[in-house]
Amino acid sequence: PGGRFLSWSEDKTLRLWRSDGTPDGDPLRGHESGVTGAVVLLDGGFLSWSKDKTLRLWRSDGLPAAEPLRGHRNPIEGALLLPDGRILSREERMICTWTSEGRLQRAIPFDAPIMLCDGKTVVTARDGRLVVYDLHLDRANADDWDFGRRHEG
Repeated sequence: PGGRFLSWSEDKTLRLWRSDGTPDGDPLRGHESGVTGAVVLLDGGFLSWSKDKTLRLWRSDGLPAAEPLRGHRNPIEGALLLPDGRILSREERMICTWTSEGRLQRAIPFDAPIMLCDGKTVVTARDGRLVVYDLHLDRANADDWDFGRRHEG
């Protein structure tokens, strides 16, 4: 953010760095377990996630922008910013969507890897079916396919 670099660590902190490699302020604290990733947001702030099962929104100056985002049951493995400004986060067997302000919108369980098709549609496997979710609706699309039989060949 702002020509600086951002790093995160197992020591529960994030840190902003100047382009010359010197720290820009004190480490950013807030997570209760190791930080596993972060992404810069459109407004210059950033989003971090952690093994403590929370996401945190930060302002570009490194101050917290909101209370922690809670809704995951397991450590968060990744997150990304959707084209419309919302956030998608992933844990072992569930993805969550959040408003840009950090309100949980939806939790979607899955059994197999997911694919984000166009920033609006997620395809997952659940209970032997391929399920297509429209992230703007409160339910799965009507389209799902049974793939219980193995490919032969």
